[in-house]
Amino acid sequence: MKIKRSFGRYISLFIIILVGIGFCSGIQSSSPDIVTTADDYYKNHNLMNFKIVSSMGLTNEDVNVLKSLENVDAVFPSYSLDVLNNEKTIRIHAIEDVNTVKLIDGKMPENDKECLADSKSYKIGDKITVTSDVSEKLKNTEFSVVGTVDSVLYMTDNYGNTTIGDGKLSSFIFVNKDNFILDVYTEIYILTTWNKNAIAYSKNYDDLSSKLNDELVKIKPDREEARYEEIYNKANDELSENETKLNDEKQKGEKELSDAKLELDENAKKLEDAKAEVSQNEAMLEMMGMTDPNLEQAKVEISENEKKLEDGFKEYNENLDKFNTEIRDAEAKIIDAKKDISEIEKPKWHIFDRSVVADYNVIKAGTDTITSIATVFPIFFILIVMLMTSNTMTRMIEEERSELGTLASLGYEDRNIISTYLLYVISASSFGILAGFFIGCTTIPKLIFACFNFFLPPLHINYDMTMLLMFFIVGLLVMVLVTVISCNKELKQKPATLLRPVPPKNGETIFLEKIKPIWKSLSFTWKVTMRNMFRFKKRGIMTIIGVSGCTALLLAGFGIRDSISGVYEKQYGEIFKYDDFIVLKDETENIDENLEKLLKDEKVTDPALIKQTAFKCETDKRSLDLFMIVPEDEEMFYKHYDLKSILTNINIKLNNDGVIITQKLAEVFKINIGDEIAVKDNDNNSYTFKVSEIAENYTMNYLYLNKDMYNEVFKKPASYNAIVANFNGYEKELAKNLIDSDLILNVIFTSDVLEKAIEGNKSLNNIVILLVVVASLLAMVVLYNLTSINISERKREIATLKVLGFTDNETSQYIYREAMILTLISIIVGLALGVILHHSIIGVIEGIDTVFFKNVHRISFIWASLITVAFSLTMQIITYFKLKDINMIESLKSVE
Repeated sequence: MKIKRSFGRYISLFIIILVGIGFCSGIQSSSPDIVTTADDYYKNHNLMNFKIVSSMGLTNEDVNVLKSLENVDAVFPSYSLDVLNNEKTIRIHAIEDVNTVKLIDGKMPENDKECLADSKSYKIGDKITVTSDVSEKLKNTEFSVVGTVDSVLYMTDNYGNTTIGDGKLSSFIFVNKDNFILDVYTEIYILTTWNKNAIAYSKNYDDLSSKLNDELVKIKPDREEARYEEIYNKANDELSENETKLNDEKQKGEKELSDAKLELDENAKKLEDAKAEVSQNEAMLEMMGMTDPNLEQAKVEISENEKKLEDGFKEYNENLDKFNTEIRDAEAKIIDAKKDISEIEKPKWHIFDRSVVADYNVIKAGTDTITSIATVFPIFFILIVMLMTSNTMTRMIEEERSELGTLASLGYEDRNIISTYLLYVISASSFGILAGFFIGCTTIPKLIFACFNFFLPPLHINYDMTMLLMFFIVGLLVMVLVTVISCNKELKQKPATLLRPVPPKNGETIFLEKIKPIWKSLSFTWKVTMRNMFRFKKRGIMTIIGVSGCTALLLAGFGIRDSISGVYEKQYGEIFKYDDFIVLKDETENIDENLEKLLKDEKVTDPALIKQTAFKCETDKRSLDLFMIVPEDEEMFYKHYDLKSILTNINIKLNNDGVIITQKLAEVFKINIGDEIAVKDNDNNSYTFKVSEIAENYTMNYLYLNKDMYNEVFKKPASYNAIVANFNGYEKELAKNLIDSDLILNVIFTSDVLEKAIEGNKSLNNIVILLVVVASLLAMVVLYNLTSINISERKREIATLKVLGFTDNETSQYIYREAMILTLISIIVGLALGVILHHSIIGVIEGIDTVFFKNVHRISFIWASLITVAFSLTMQIITYFKLKDINMIESLKSVE
């Protein structure tokens, strides 16, 4: 009967709890649900934990060493190759038992001419032809698509970068491993012993991953040295073999030439002897006056032999020249080979964790942001819900004091009287908690998951019963305590006292009355309104708290959007002003003629050489990745980097007094100007720098120093690995031409980075919209609840006004004036609270690599205010009809 009699209040209580618990449980469940879905996907498809790549390939010996590590469960040596398919760049992977694919349609390859292809780019029956030169790497250059797949290596439609074509991967295929005819492996994948137990993105996973990474870093120098010795010894052995072969050939050739020369000399001597003999015989015959036909024949033979001997010497000289030339060339090649061997660079191992998977970290960043929001935002929702529900029950009990008096006078015990209210509040709270929990956990994670464009299976919904139990314990405990305390407060009075209405509050002089000019200018109804507001302070305070809380939530939601919007445009438009970041194939100390000509031909302007290297700044508690940047030409550097002091907002320059660090580094490690910062490279070598300035920066962490300081700290001149420059033209064509030059490894365009960042922001904006919608819904329910309570408490007062001759409009205005004044006060208080709440949330969701704006735009203040006013007006329209229904007889009802 109690529920039926106050059904509106009961439903209001139910809805407030449903909205608060639903949002809180839904937002809290979103990150775990997304992470669980992703983690199951990774485990089901054996996503590698680590990937090893070497600049000179990997061997079976590397595989064996990796297998011997304590936390390594399985090692998969494999191949991949980036190739051109006409104008598109695709990556060919070997089919393995690691990083397995999800077959969308078709079948697995049955021979080396069949392949599995990206389901977003190809269909069964398509022919894929490799147009780049892979004759020494692949058996086949044409593949038929027999199956379409999704790959765990590609989480979104961002496939990553490459070093051929235009620098961007457009798709991928998988082929049988036997298709590759390489002498060494291009990569080795590692699965760990703890992979099945550790959940991706968790602290436990990160800690275990960090430990194994340290082990890999330890064996890295030995494996690089072993590979270097293997390559060096192989090259040296081949060189020695070729040198020995050359010496043998040289000796053999010299002997053959010597024998040929000896034979020619002997023939020449014989010819001379034959000529002498013929001359002698000819002279004797002339003295004797005789002739000999054979003598003429001998002369002819001698003439022919002279010609043959001449040809023989000519051939000998030609062979000798040819032999000497070939020997010189071969010896030069040997010398060059010796030089090449002496200049062989040591192979470099590159150790990658799962972050090498395209957009793997985007999921982490997204879930971290949601977790951060879930840490702060729901607390305010729950506080408002608890406050409003407690207020509802307190005021309900105060209204029904006469009923309490009647029951008490009839002999009912206090516990029996209280039990009816407990049943009322427990049922409403329980239904609200249950409905809110299951609706919130079912709908909100799906809405948030839909905001991210991940190639993941459908979201797996988990219902955390521990969270539900906590909501029940806390929620019901609060409601029971409030109800029991409120009932006991009333029941302490005698039944006769309870049966009488609460005496009206005495009128009192309010502060405004003391300001005579203002008070005299007010009409009677306005004076009554002002007095009522100050007489019933509790009613006004509860309205202000409820409405201002909702306004604060709305402003915080809009403020998050304001803080995120424009951050990347600021970073990549005002701080980083270059158009493209060109990664060089080989480090250089200056822009040589070939590189200068290439950039000029491609119309790349204002090229500035820089050295950009990955480092890490860490303490026992925190670790941040950063990039160290060293410019070759500072004047050109300032055309592309606009560094401003975070303290004075004026431009700052590099100098020999110290390094410039970005603001997040300074904030996280509490570094001030004049302090020192210690960083480590990938080989765990540590370097310490004095900080001269702290620069404004919004994404990633950077440390800037000039080349003089670099030379001093690292004890060697800087060699530069990148160029930042400007370009106004067709970016794909530029990237292709630069990469094809064999001087450039890759080209990263600022426009692409900005586009990707803005796309990522869209997902977060959608979450903000969800926050605003839920906050709006809560605001509407809170306002309805407060308005309903206000009317129910003042029925006799309103009826009395009607008896006194107030029209419906005048009666409504009497109530509306108070409501609008309290709403305006609530909005002012709520906007102030919203700014504080906004700063708190931004401080939590920024993370370690990003800085958001701390300001809230004016339009957000306007929208938060307008929405609150709109809901207030809506409630007043609804209550207008309730006010009309109040009967004047109510004013005549009295227990006296």
